[in-house]
Amino acid sequence: MTEKYKAILNLPHPELRHPRMSMLNRAAQFASFDALEGYEEAVQEEARLTEPEKGIGEAEAEELDRMLRRLSEKKQPPVTALCFVPDERKAGGSFQTFTGRLKKVDLFNGQLILTDGTVLPLGRILKLDSPEEKDDE
Repeated sequence: MTEKYKAILNLPHPELRHPRMSMLNRAAQFASFDALEGYEEAVQEEARLTEPEKGIGEAEAEELDRMLRRLSEKKQPPVTALCFVPDERKAGGSFQTFTGRLKKVDLFNGQLILTDGTVLPLGRILKLDSPEEKDDE
């Protein structure tokens, strides 16, 4: 150590006009901040996966049509429908299964309506099952 610092080495710490800042407050002033508001949400949204919509073939469409006609003649039969649901924010969507009782097949509007109010577009239904149809076979 050089001679010029020996004179001040053991002197008491000078008192300041302001009280010393706590360690917590000192650390807080250097903490990271969200400089890009919404950035994290945008990254999560981009990482979320969707599936492309798949249609059904002509044979499957004919079978679905026959099933809809048979079910529409019954009084609120139980049904399970596999349906493509488009994503609200990005291209594609997901395949979801809906289960309930059939209220109405609305051919005019192209909808299958369940008793709980769920409305499924007929053009997005990939598969339709009913235990009552299996009993009839």
